[in-house]
Amino acid sequence: MGTAYALEPDAQYTPFTSLDAWSNAKSTKMDIAAKIIAYLLTRDDAPDVTFSNGAAIFSPFPQLADGHAITQENKVVLYLEFPSLGHIMRNVSYFRYSSTLSNLG
Repeated sequence: MGTAYALEPDAQYTPFTSLDAWSNAKSTKMDIAAKIIAYLLTRDDAPDVTFSNGAAIFSPFPQLADGHAITQENKVVLYLEFPSLGHIMRNVSYFRYSSTLSNLG
């Protein structure tokens, strides 16, 4: 059995309804993964996420040149070692970026 977040021993999974609900039980790894996905899908020119002292560093987006528009063509492939946790990742990512995980299975 895999555990993705804090849950009472006999409790059943119920989808989170907001980021506030998630923040009370969140898994740091899944939360950071969802933040990274949302950040990278915001703009195609998103800088790489770096890490310092265990914290993710999200650099500011570059300024657009005159006449250029933000593009969002990039895709992210997320590998989950335990596919049974995919529904939680999809649920959490929805609040960060609603179209993030369309084909997670």
